[in-house]
Amino acid sequence: MKFAYAAIAAALASAPVAHAQVTCADVSRIAAASGEDFESLAGDEIDDDLYESTYLIAGANECSVDLFLDAIHSCIWSFPSQADAVQAYNTNVAAIAPCLSAWKASAMKIEAEPVDGSRLAAGMSYVGSGDFEYLEWVVVLEEVVSGKPAPYRLWIELVYS
Repeated sequence: MKFAYAAIAAALASAPVAHAQVTCADVSRIAAASGEDFESLAGDEIDDDLYESTYLIAGANECSVDLFLDAIHSCIWSFPSQADAVQAYNTNVAAIAPCLSAWKASAMKIEAEPVDGSRLAAGMSYVGSGDFEYLEWVVVLEEVVSGKPAPYRLWIELVYS
């Protein structure tokens, strides 16, 4: 699974801390747009097949729609401290779980070593079935190890593949 381009992450690294809180209304709105590859949420083009999202989850530094391979709606938050990032991750995992109670939840494998300047510190995946079999929600806490000003990022993504 791919995450939004590194250019977006780099641009957001110095953004102010925001409190992330996904809601079931966010989950429903973004999932409803997945059937048309999130095109109704695609705003200005940032790069080839990468667009600003017109729908932001509260407090997100930025949200994007990536149409390169899989269709992905992704939101990112940056945090200067591990404590803030872990709190935001735990809050969002707790908030999204009831919205996806019929989906298969599983913890993602934590990365011991960094890959491309960051390391997966925590992650939950929610895979749909039936009408949602091609959808996967992901909540990821990432530690940036390449010297960026905000060393932690939280991603919440819906992947339609």
